[in-house]
Amino acid sequence: FPAIVGITHILVGMNMFSPLLIDPYSRIWLPLVIFVVIYSIYYLITVQLYKRIVLPKEK
Repeated sequence: FPAIVGITHILVGMNMFSPLLIDPYSRIWLPLVIFVVIYSIYYLITVQLYKRIVLPKEK
C-alpha cells in the first residue's frame, strides 16, 4: 500500500512540472520498473526473515 501511495504522489507531483518540461511522463516506466523490482525484492526478503524469526518452528 505505501508503494501505491508513493507512486501516485510522484505522478501527481510531476503534473506540476508539466509547464517546465516538454513531456514529463515520456520515460516514466523505467524508474517505475526499477522501483517495483527493488520493492518486490525487499518484500520477499522481509517475508522470509519473518518466517524464520517470528513463526514457530515445527518439529
